[in-house]
Amino acid sequence: MADVSSVRPVRAVLPAVLVELERLVGRRFSFEARAVRAGFDAECNLFAPPGRPLSATDLGGHTVLFAPSSLNEVQRQLAHYRACKRRRPDTAAAILLPSFVGKQCGKLLAGMRKVHSFPKGSVLFNGLSLDGSPKVSPGIPYTAEVWFDPPTTAAVASFPPCASALVLPIAAALAGGSLPIVTVHAAGLPINALVDTGASHDFVSEELVKRLGLTVRSTSWSHVSLADGGRQSILGQVNLRLVAGPLRLSVSPYVLPALTDAAAYILGASTLERYAACVDFGSQCLRLRKGTLVYKVPLLPPVDPGQEAGTAPCVNFAAAAICRHDEPEPIGRKAATRMLRRGAHALLVRPKLALNSAVAQPDAADPEVEALLKEYQDVFQDIPGIPPMRPVDHTIPLMPGATPVSRPMYRLSPLELDEVKRQVTDLLAKGMIRPSTSPFSAPILFVAKKDGSLRMCIDYRGLNAVTVKNRYPLPRVDDLLDKLRGSAYFSSIDLQQGYNQIRIAESDVPKSAFRTPFGHYEYTVLSFGLVNAPATFQAAMNRIFGPYIDRFVVCYLDDILVYSRTREEHLQHLRLVLDILRREQLYAKLPKCHWLQPQVEYLGHIVSEVGIRMDPRKTAAVHDWPTPTNLQELRKFLGLTNYFRKFIDRYSILAAPLTSLTRKGAFSSAESWTPECQKAFEAVKKAISEDIVLRFPDDSLPYRIEVVSDASLDGTGAVLLQEGKPVAFLSKKFSVAERKYTTGEQELLAVVHALREWRCYVEGRAFVVKTDHKPLTFLQGVPTLNRRQARWMEYLARFNYTWEHCAGKLNVADALSRHPSLHAAILELPLVSVMTRRSAAAHQAATQRESVHAQAAPQPAAPPPSAPVCIFFYRL
Repeated sequence: MADVSSVRPVRAVLPAVLVELERLVGRRFSFEARAVRAGFDAECNLFAPPGRPLSATDLGGHTVLFAPSSLNEVQRQLAHYRACKRRRPDTAAAILLPSFVGKQCGKLLAGMRKVHSFPKGSVLFNGLSLDGSPKVSPGIPYTAEVWFDPPTTAAVASFPPCASALVLPIAAALAGGSLPIVTVHAAGLPINALVDTGASHDFVSEELVKRLGLTVRSTSWSHVSLADGGRQSILGQVNLRLVAGPLRLSVSPYVLPALTDAAAYILGASTLERYAACVDFGSQCLRLRKGTLVYKVPLLPPVDPGQEAGTAPCVNFAAAAICRHDEPEPIGRKAATRMLRRGAHALLVRPKLALNSAVAQPDAADPEVEALLKEYQDVFQDIPGIPPMRPVDHTIPLMPGATPVSRPMYRLSPLELDEVKRQVTDLLAKGMIRPSTSPFSAPILFVAKKDGSLRMCIDYRGLNAVTVKNRYPLPRVDDLLDKLRGSAYFSSIDLQQGYNQIRIAESDVPKSAFRTPFGHYEYTVLSFGLVNAPATFQAAMNRIFGPYIDRFVVCYLDDILVYSRTREEHLQHLRLVLDILRREQLYAKLPKCHWLQPQVEYLGHIVSEVGIRMDPRKTAAVHDWPTPTNLQELRKFLGLTNYFRKFIDRYSILAAPLTSLTRKGAFSSAESWTPECQKAFEAVKKAISEDIVLRFPDDSLPYRIEVVSDASLDGTGAVLLQEGKPVAFLSKKFSVAERKYTTGEQELLAVVHALREWRCYVEGRAFVVKTDHKPLTFLQGVPTLNRRQARWMEYLARFNYTWEHCAGKLNVADALSRHPSLHAAILELPLVSVMTRRSAAAHQAATQRESVHAQAAPQPAAPPPSAPVCIFFYRL
């Protein structure tokens, strides 16, 4: 081997760049063609050592990474590579080279496809000195291209057979529109599902599993055979509930990293056989049978053959079958002949490679949306580098007299040390951090993600304690949702690493410094953990989208929602929003965006033209919540359910035994959890699992309040309705002092509490307060009031209302609020939601969904604009 000093120092591909290249080509590199000092900087186990020419190394069967810098290097390396591939067709390669070199060697790259381009200024390499030690390397002064040469068809023969051998190339068929794809839903999320009779099992994409927050469990299967003859590792298995039309499917798909939104789910033979599936191309539907019933699920319309399947390369991922760790051994001709004579079945396979394809576009079947996304494709590229300075950049003002904060490092495990090195290298390559000499220093720590990987966090608690707090307000979620009334089309846009697209002011960059075992660094972009980060980001979003906020755009941090009344308006609004993103150099994550949808998930809610409902993923988490065993677990449960309390009738009353346990010392042992607490726990879970839809309030309609209650002392509640449909539920548990109020005062308190909550809807408008407590109707004429009553009446005086009495025995309106289809079947009753002891029988009848719906008359047409909006109050 030649002496190191005789070897010309070369650059080494950064580990983060290597990972990105493997993602682009869908294969792991097994051989690196450039390395110095006996692999000191090599990222692969096999490499080209110094002093030995590459031509002396057999590349057959490897996936090789080349990174030539000149035309001569390209010629020498590719000539040897092609010679090795002629002997071993399963050889593959990726070539990272300057674009000006690529233009000069078009013939050398024949048969390969360009899969990616790195813009000028990208940090791709570590600079190396003569002794192999790393040194600072600037961004490349040119555009770099990545070319990929996949293994050829002959490579298929090198893999062992699997249980099933029929392979359907998804990407090729997508381009020609020949594959049956249906839309299914998981937790309210629409998913493109491929009906693949050649797949032995169901498969789901890793990205979808992360979006749904599913738990991946281990499995005995190791890999899956792909359409291009390759193999893909299986990440595990999940349990999932799908909704296909009116049918609910319980499935257990295997998780693959290579699937994309073009077909994020594969319905394989295991599920298709269970439901006796049949694809009817005549009527363009998938027929599923359950018992004696047949359900039809429409197929997606065919894709225009002239259109490309996508914009970024990926593995051809149609799965034929999955293989266990114990792979079958190939057999010879004589053994096969004997098996055939004994009655074995044979299957002749003619593998067909999928066409060179790319990652499919998102679920935007509308051609105008696809054209719009293609026009603004630069908005969806990876973040090219450090974002520009903007009028709203993050600052870290310190309190007067504050000194630099420096905290010692925490000890890290060997696994965490490896993760620190990887993540710091990645952040350095992207320019998001830089070496620091700041007197400030914060330690790092790690938290586990849902998929088991580690997230590096900076412990900025010391810095936050001496930072002047920015009180810029975040918008109220209920106010944002109210803006959506009347809209029929929705598009959600999710920014890539939103915080990292905001710069830190240059003078404050040293304050963000953190220390690792490998060095001292500081952030140049906004980082998680800084106390004023949400305020800065929200201020930036409000400035950027200011002219359109509350007109057709709402923003909550990096969650952007565009809403419109008509399709034409929506397309215009989308163009305006994408123009802003392009102008401000903000980049969105295309797989997490949804376009021109009739309903969309936003801030934990599902919004549509009809109204708002809870996100099924959140309600499923509540439904599966185990019984709390300590105060911390109970507070987590109440924190989640409290977010959706406006959807739950009598929430405070139902949860009263649980909230009582949150008092200091109340939940000190397992004996504190009484049967009453367990009953309340199950009641809250059942209530939040109901699919209740709240309609948007309409200010064009007059308001009316109806109050009905009984003599219970648990608490007070209310429901706001409009045209007989609930807008919001409200409840409040009585305090110890309020339990001592007279019945009339408790009835009046119900009105006061609800008007304080819904003042934004009814103030300045005439409305009627309807109650089953008749003394309240004479309250305005009472000559003498105590101080409490006088204070409440002074507050009510700001509203323009009239009292009206409704006999409690007529109150069965709970059936109306929970079953809008019964409005015509329950005579002319107040459009109110109520639950009293006097109406318990009516409530019990109304909650028997099967019998009620069977007898319900058709819902009448919506009343004219003069129809009243009703608010109903009650106390239990």
